[in-house]
Amino acid sequence: MRKKLVSIVALILILSMLLPLCAMAADDPVRLEEISERKPGQNVKIEGSTDLAEVTVKVIRPSGSVMYINVLKVTEGKFSDGFTLPGDAETGEYTVVVGQGDIVGKVNFKVKDSGEEPGGPGGGGGSSKPKEEPEEPTPVKKTFEDIDDYPWAKEAIETLATLGIIQGTSETTFDPGSNITRADFITLLVRMLKMFDMVPDDGSDSNFDDVQEGMYYYEPIGIAKKLGIVQGIGANKFNPSGQITREDLMVMVARALKIANKITTTGSYADISRFNDASEVADYAVESIAILVKEGIIVGNPNNTINPKGNATRAETAVILYRVYLKYFAAEQDS
Repeated sequence: MRKKLVSIVALILILSMLLPLCAMAADDPVRLEEISERKPGQNVKIEGSTDLAEVTVKVIRPSGSVMYINVLKVTEGKFSDGFTLPGDAETGEYTVVVGQGDIVGKVNFKVKDSGEEPGGPGGGGGSSKPKEEPEEPTPVKKTFEDIDDYPWAKEAIETLATLGIIQGTSETTFDPGSNITRADFITLLVRMLKMFDMVPDDGSDSNFDDVQEGMYYYEPIGIAKKLGIVQGIGANKFNPSGQITREDLMVMVARALKIANKITTTGSYADISRFNDASEVADYAVESIAILVKEGIIVGNPNNTINPKGNATRAETAVILYRVYLKYFAAEQDS
């Protein structure tokens, strides 16, 4: 009887220690799946679960710089993302950070040199025959239920969504006719041009007063400000949730392409004078719009206008970014 009592007490003690650990695991705000060891050029799959409605995914190199960032909608408590490591990706331990503000989950994974087998040189015996790497799967084409009425933008939306550059408003909708916000556009632009490494990590954290730390767009807007892509609306304000005019969008695109050393073109009013509403373009936007016209990024509307004062829609934004992608980045991705 005494032995039985001791066993019961021991079991209770063990359970009392395990239960808090289980509760802590269940209370993790962002739960991430483990990521296996990868090699340069391979895909990295990021999956997990959370009660948050939206999360920012950030991948940090062993050197501490940001390699990849994305914003995901969470569907039924689950999220999934993926990207391809560059062929010259540095080796070492990478950190994946997912969440919002201080509410994040982290997971690490290692990248080893293409010629190095897991476990290091000289590890294990067996055949010396080189191990064949499986072919990477082709990304599944992404589409949305509400873009059929936008045939002029459908290819752009589907391609950028498949590449992970642009996101829908849900798994099945894109909301192409809605106006894009200033914050969302800058996030897309900085992500697509991979500008996270263009700002030296000097420890400074300069941003606009109305850009809240912890928001998914905090870092992209801060980068755009440091690089001179955006200058704000005055009094160190940016108005992140405000809509963006087409001429302001074009100015930001032209500045970003110059900073990324993609263009050296110059332009003047003569380059846009053929458009019926060229006189409506603000003086500060003339050169930028002229450059994009000469580069073939802006071609005008069927009624021979560029609608500089109109707000940019999500569909229009996708088309402009798609042209930028095709002209300056598609060849790099294929090489």
